Amino acid sequence: VRDGFDLAIRIGRLAESNLKSRRVGDVVLVLVATEGYLKERGKIRKPSDLGSIDCLSNSALSNVWKLKGQKESATIKIKPRLVSNQMSSLLSMARAHAGVALVPHYLCKKEIADRNLVRVLPDWTSQGLPVSMLSPMGSSSSARLKIATEHLAKALQRSLDTE
Repeated sequence: VRDGFDLAIRIGRLAESNLKSRRVGDVVLVLVATEGYLKERGKIRKPSDLGSIDCLSNSALSNVWKLKGQKESATIKIKPRLVSNQMSSLLSMARAHAGVALVPHYLCKKEIADRNLVRVLPDWTSQGLPVSMLSPMGSSSSARLKIATEHLAKALQRSLDTE
């Protein structure tokens, strides 16, 4: 508000504020690696197997990964081979056969489709981080803001889709 922005997109839990918010989806993190890396290191059958392989982790996650399956959840203590604050760097390292990365699905969707990367433990994901749009005013108070909000919401929802 102080800087004059009409709309912001935030990833993560929101603090209490007077801003109007609209949740548009979740960033889901998935486990990926190259087929070559997985052949070299052996099959990863369950989350606890991650504790003994090369993991590529985000600095916010550090050495603990919280995963959820269809009916259960797991907290895995990993020994990161590499820690970065850039998800794109983790993705690049995974493509370079450096290990298993836990990265946003929207970032690696094309890599998986092109078979440059494969999903590791495909039935397991992260909890997900909420994606919200924030504005100092309701979107109905401005026609331009309403149009922009609707367009961005649809685009974000398509990008965040995990299918």
